[in-house]
Amino acid sequence: MNHKPFHLLVICTGNQCRSPMAEGFLNHKLRERNINHIWVSSAGTLTGEGIPPASDAVLAMEEEQVDISGLWNDTDSRMVSREMISDALARPWLSEF
Repeated sequence: MNHKPFHLLVICTGNQCRSPMAEGFLNHKLRERNINHIWVSSAGTLTGEGIPPASDAVLAMEEEQVDISGLWNDTDSRMVSREMISDALARPWLSEF
């Protein structure tokens, strides 16, 4: 069966704990089930660029056998942009405004 590609963008405040954990966990579970038409990315609303995932988040995900230490090639946090939001088909928020 051929599925339409689907992009899920997970957004929190800092893009250092919750959203990278969700991104890593969801992508891991999707690949584990051989679901390749859905991909998950993450970003933050009030983050500085270039901050690696929090060490506690990395350790917590390691306990689940999920490596989030290098999520964005260079482990940098990312500020959400209009383009990211436009490109994503679903956008769950893990923060209140």
